[in-house]
Amino acid sequence: MNNPKSIFISYSWDSDEHRLWVKQLADLIEENPEYHVIWDGYDLDNLIDKNLYMEKSVIDADYMVIVATKKYQEKSNARTGGDGIETSIADSQYWEQMQNGGKSKIFSILREKDAIPTYLKNQLHINFTDESNFEIKFNDLLNVFKDNTLFKRPAKKKIILTMSIISVYTANAQYHQKAEQNPFSLVYDGAITENV
Repeated sequence: MNNPKSIFISYSWDSDEHRLWVKQLADLIEENPEYHVIWDGYDLDNLIDKNLYMEKSVIDADYMVIVATKKYQEKSNARTGGDGIETSIADSQYWEQMQNGGKSKIFSILREKDAIPTYLKNQLHINFTDESNFEIKFNDLLNVFKDNTLFKRPAKKKIILTMSIISVYTANAQYHQKAEQNPFSLVYDGAITENV
């Protein structure tokens, strides 16, 4: 198996209840062998340089998930506290990634309404405000890590013209009349398609 993708979870310490919610999210992601979660609840202790930890987490992670709450938004926009430090680093990374490929590894999951940090407001997010949809939204989150879109494009098909279709086209006057109005609709209407 390949190395697991690293997922850095950035959040604010709003309350014990919120920290527990983030822990449960981290646990669910970490249980999947495809991912390794970078989260202060697992990694930080009194002996670690927390500023270096935040810097390396933002820069080195394959994805940075921001758990957006009003408190996080306030600290992020004002560049205060740990959330502000992470935002300062993430902001420059975000714009560099957008300029170089139009995609960024940094995105938000919405825990409270209207709580997205300013620098990420033009980006789509996953809405976790309704607990009854948690499982659906969690699967959406995993799809982000897999670089999946909401829907897969259908497979391309090629048109195969058969002799019977061409014979009907040339022999039937009704079809000739239809062909004069739209010469391509008849052939396509009777065509056989197969996957490319």
